[in-house]
Amino acid sequence: MAFRNRARSAAIPQVNLVPMMDVLMSVLTFFIITSMSLTGERIDRVALPGNPGENGTTAIPEDVQQLMIGLTEDERIVLDGQVLTEAELLAAMEAFIAAHATGVIVLNADRTLPYEKIAALLNVMAQVGGNRVSLAIQRS
Repeated sequence: MAFRNRARSAAIPQVNLVPMMDVLMSVLTFFIITSMSLTGERIDRVALPGNPGENGTTAIPEDVQQLMIGLTEDERIVLDGQVLTEAELLAAMEAFIAAHATGVIVLNADRTLPYEKIAALLNVMAQVGGNRVSLAIQRS
């Protein structure tokens, strides 16, 4: 019996923490580098349009007055069937905003236009309409 007691007391288990720490530091380094690369470039908190109710988009209530502006495939601005210049568009927007305190201005742009063209017109419209300017999307 004395032999068994000696065998148990002699075999004390040892835990080597160095390999575990190496793995943990490697994982930590990976997450730090990944997080730095994801936050390095910002795009002014722009959420591109998607389906209504998703990705931060919402439908405009039906009781809100809307000024519908079109941007055709050949980059013409259309309001009530008439082609307008940017100056005429801004004047029409100012008149609409003065007449409708809670009204919304909606841009319906042709889907074949490059987004840069649409964004340029939205920037011009935002100078007058501010946060009341929206980009229309098609329900899928």
